[in-house]
Amino acid sequence: MAYVKNAIHLPLDSLLERNGYRLNAQKSTKIWKVYSSGNEKLLVRQNANFQWFYLNCDNKADSGNIINFCKNRNLDLMGFTQGLIINDDTIKENTLRLANKEADKSKEQQKIIDKFNQFELYDLTNSKMLEKRGLKGNLFLAYNHSLKRDKHNNMCVPNFLIF
Repeated sequence: MAYVKNAIHLPLDSLLERNGYRLNAQKSTKIWKVYSSGNEKLLVRQNANFQWFYLNCDNKADSGNIINFCKNRNLDLMGFTQGLIINDDTIKENTLRLANKEADKSKEQQKIIDKFNQFELYDLTNSKMLEKRGLKGNLFLAYNHSLKRDKHNNMCVPNFLIF
């Protein structure tokens, strides 16, 4: 199967229509679109990250994104997407919305980091919280540079997500 950059962001609904699937507008909802071809019935939707997914109503194991769709039907992804105009407004719109969402997320993360960096370092030597729990402050000396104290004298510890 050929590699298609950002294939999961391609408009699966448009591709299905171009490849012989019919939209059943009566059974479709605001979120899920219902497509059929012969005796096969598919539910298609776009998630919050603007990625397209499908579910086969007749076969629960047949679900996923456009890559799974082509793989499960022994279709070539390049052949399946042939005729799709890359400058399609839908793709541009999805890319723009995704970029805006990522920028907003990055700004929000930066606000949290800045707020954390404004806190004072936590005093491990005179910590009542650690004393009450029977812990010695010297256990945490290796992490002293990243332990902060907020305005309520709570210990703040940074958490990281690795993508």
